[in-house]
Amino acid sequence: SELDVSPEAFAALKELGVQSFRRKAKASAIRELKPRPKAFRALPAILPPGELPCLKDLVQVTPVFGFTANEVQELITAAETDFDSRSAHPFRGGEAAGLEHLSEF
Repeated sequence: SELDVSPEAFAALKELGVQSFRRKAKASAIRELKPRPKAFRALPAILPPGELPCLKDLVQVTPVFGFTANEVQELITAAETDFDSRSAHPFRGGEAAGLEHLSEF
């Protein structure tokens, strides 16, 4: 089925917030692992080898998932800056940081 990205589809999700998702994720059973793929499909031609694009290069500032264009711009700007040292959940990117976060979650 196609993903509905309309503001109406995500209004309730936006109201619930992240903590509701986290509680549900912690309470859910862990599914069995799927077998490793034997090979990966080639990257699409739109992503040539070389420098990785920045978030602002990948995300268009348009209304999506119930967020206004202004809110999307605020999210991009926040993602490009250092995290607040007072944050309980500082975000660090990259595979190693993601795996570490999953092991602590």
